[in-house]
Amino acid sequence: MSRNGRSEGPRSVVVSARLDGRPDGAKIVTSAFVALVEQRTTVETIDRSNEDGGMLKRLRTRLRTETRVAAALVRGARSDSGVVLYRELSCVNGMGFDVLVAAIAAVLGVPMYTHLHSWSSARNPVRSTRLVFRLHRTASLIVLSHRMAETVIDSFGIDASRVLVGANRGVIAVPDARKQESGVAEEVEHSLQVCMLSNLIPGKGTDSFVNLAQMGPRHWTYSLAGPIGDAAAKSLVDRFSQLESATYCGPLYGGYKEAFFNRCDVFVFPSRYSHEAWPLVVEEALAHGCYVIATDVGLLREQLDDSLMGATVSASDVAPAVLVEAVNSAIDAGLLSSDSRRERASRWSETAAVAQGNWLAIADSVAGLPRDS
Repeated sequence: MSRNGRSEGPRSVVVSARLDGRPDGAKIVTSAFVALVEQRTTVETIDRSNEDGGMLKRLRTRLRTETRVAAALVRGARSDSGVVLYRELSCVNGMGFDVLVAAIAAVLGVPMYTHLHSWSSARNPVRSTRLVFRLHRTASLIVLSHRMAETVIDSFGIDASRVLVGANRGVIAVPDARKQESGVAEEVEHSLQVCMLSNLIPGKGTDSFVNLAQMGPRHWTYSLAGPIGDAAAKSLVDRFSQLESATYCGPLYGGYKEAFFNRCDVFVFPSRYSHEAWPLVVEEALAHGCYVIATDVGLLREQLDDSLMGATVSASDVAPAVLVEAVNSAIDAGLLSSDSRRERASRWSETAAVAQGNWLAIADSVAGLPRDS
């Protein structure tokens, strides 16, 4: 037994996060982290994804969910081993519940680890988000990057010792360089493969990529992939599919996605999405050695902080001529050679290993396990 009367060893963890339903970047990262914690200790997961229906129905559902969280914290606080709360911050809807749960955890003396996926919320936090850390003065905050850490220390008024960096790069599986599966329809041999994969909505820059394919060099091949998000995107995809050097590949998973990235020379991510942060699809492209050209939104400038990895362009000017110039600059600098591709994938693997180590340390901390010195 420890001096406070509780058993030495791992403590149980209550997870309060969005995990089920249609996957997005935040859910993928959160699920990967929860899986690490589950390898270390007992976890009670209380999912917050199911909030369909009208406003009153969503409110009743959320109240039931948060009541379960509170009850789990009370049970855990009374147990010999103790309990810790891991909670994904709401950012938009349900921030009042974040405050309430933080207050309950503070009163019970339950340690709390929060996780913030939103760069826009880090830069411009609402009062209720800041209140979480005023009520629970020992709560830790997991963020996506060092730049984001510096931002929340200032904007949230949180002590630097309570901010932990868990980079999305650490949850992407390292691709097998020997694996060269095919499966995308209509492979055509061209001198350069320019690609985009995303949820296809105008805000993600689908229109900019279609314009590039329509007005860019004809000896390049353009491949577009991802689920069609709305009628406007369908119209863009229809226009794209009529171009001679363009192929729409549809949604891609598993080996088909691997083959897509293995063929891709330049990955274009012209997003204008206001809530962009650290997109996982860019990490997947880098992991396969693709050179990335992206708009300077979210944390993409930090994500592409090495000129070997890629370049950013202004989100206010993603005209085809701008993107073509960025590609030609990479060609002139020798960044699209086979050697550069191998070096890019190798450097990504090195930094991913560091990020994975950080995630393991955070998982140990949440579970209450000692770290080797």
